[in-house]
Amino acid sequence: MKKFLLAGLLLLMGTGANAAPVDSGLQLFGDNGHYYEFYRNYDSDRTSSISWTDANHFAASKELVKGGVTYKGHLATITSAGENDFIVGNSDHEKTWLGGTKVNNNWTWVTDENWGKYTNWLTSPEQQPSGNGDYMWFWQQEKWDDTSNGDSLATGFIVEYDVSAPVPVPAAFWLLGSGLALLIGCKKR
Repeated sequence: MKKFLLAGLLLLMGTGANAAPVDSGLQLFGDNGHYYEFYRNYDSDRTSSISWTDANHFAASKELVKGGVTYKGHLATITSAGENDFIVGNSDHEKTWLGGTKVNNNWTWVTDENWGKYTNWLTSPEQQPSGNGDYMWFWQQEKWDDTSNGDSLATGFIVEYDVSAPVPVPAAFWLLGSGLALLIGCKKR
């Protein structure tokens, strides 16, 4: 009996304060509260490639439901060394599409997050991509590089879900409507 109690206590202690159940296939990065799904090619022999455009459309079609709220997916955007290390440590990352693309000759994330907080280009120290492609992927040595949309070597992609928003959109509308009704009611008195 003591062994079971000790094992249960150790299990509870090992989960940590931020532990939460993670759906099968999802990985939670605790530093930003985002979930990630790692996809490889569409066939079992791991030889087919996927274009950045197809990966981006697939990622944008993905949804994650947590606590009754639906969150939209997108190709992963990496804004810190910790996030980069997390993805590298939890995926077969080489030749894997990320959510960076070149628009009007400037690099941007698919989420419109601020570009430049963190970069990890292969051609460091210049921190610029090595080629003239318009799409970002993990290439080698855990570094990013640019390539063309249909590069035949790209065999995977990473979907990211930002579930850190404190008030989901449907709840925000309810909250706004309730606040407006309260203001109108108070004004009539």
